[in-house]
Amino acid sequence: METHFKIDGSEFKKMMLDAKKVSKYSKGTLIKISVQPINVEFGFVGMVRTIKGETEGYCDAFVPFEILLSVAQTNSKPELDIIIKDGEFCFGISKICINSIKVNSLFSGKEVSLPVNPTIFQILRLRKEYDEETLSKNKYLKMVESAEARLEERIYDAYRILADYGVSKKDIEKLIEGKINGE
Repeated sequence: METHFKIDGSEFKKMMLDAKKVSKYSKGTLIKISVQPINVEFGFVGMVRTIKGETEGYCDAFVPFEILLSVAQTNSKPELDIIIKDGEFCFGISKICINSIKVNSLFSGKEVSLPVNPTIFQILRLRKEYDEETLSKNKYLKMVESAEARLEERIYDAYRILADYGVSKKDIEKLIEGKINGE
């Protein structure tokens, strides 16, 4: 899957500098880019911005904030020509390859959705909401299994510390279950 769009370079730079001021980003924070028929929508933490442009390959792409910011800071051309593929971000003659860059078709019919930077509880909630086949088909099964393994380790660590105070492993599991269920 690939997407391609051309947008105004100065408008993109202004948007990225505004996003840097408004939102707090940790290293690796992914930004959702929705490429639509005549617009490109950028979803940041706490804000969404749309820039008109020429587009093809309608999809949702997820790109690390640092990459977009570095493009904005180094681009001097009036028009920014961007191509995004799984694992690749190309602009002008530059190409950045990072595994965290993902492209999903708008028409893929995915049944499972997560926010761009999900909490561990949102990931664990997927196990309750979807069966294993659906998680596997949508490529979330390994993420859920990894979160469950991490949770088991943390529950054990918490139990070791709190056992002296009469807190049982069951008490900790009940508390975590409530958090997963959104209580």
